[in-house]
Amino acid sequence: MEIPDSIVKKLPLMKVWIDKTVQRYAPEAKILSDFNFARLPAYCSQELLRSTKVVIVDKLPMPPLAAWGLNSFRDFENEPFIALTYVDTIFILGKEARNESAFFHDLVHVVQWKYLGGERFIMLYVKGLLEDKYYGSPLEMMAYNHQEEFDGNSPSFNLEEKVKQEIDDLLKNLKP
Repeated sequence: MEIPDSIVKKLPLMKVWIDKTVQRYAPEAKILSDFNFARLPAYCSQELLRSTKVVIVDKLPMPPLAAWGLNSFRDFENEPFIALTYVDTIFILGKEARNESAFFHDLVHVVQWKYLGGERFIMLYVKGLLEDKYYGSPLEMMAYNHQEEFDGNSPSFNLEEKVKQEIDDLLKNLKP
């Protein structure tokens, strides 16, 4: 499925909104490595943990997709998320601030953003939502699958390398 032009035209607006949101919350951001989680360092480089920012919020900042005329994303806007990732910043609800599993899930998204770049990440994420809905979208499935491994105490692996390889495989197999 191709992304309809009406949505493609809004993608720059999404990118600007995301960049402004990250900038607006930057003064409140903490560094993920400062949370001293016990298991994350076995899966992630210190560089990733030090470069990932965390903002603890009462309400997650959600782009006003329906207000922009993107009604096909109304379900996404209403998901009861506990965390969201924009670029290198994880926004997480205060009651989840010690949830190492949630951070692991969102670290997958940080790696995806970093590896794909902003525009490609947004395009691929939107394409996944349109074709497969939230839980079936490839980037979310990747995050949930790795989170499940993490939660199951699987032997540690290099999250960054694994995600990069899976993205390469995904891009090779994308439907036109």
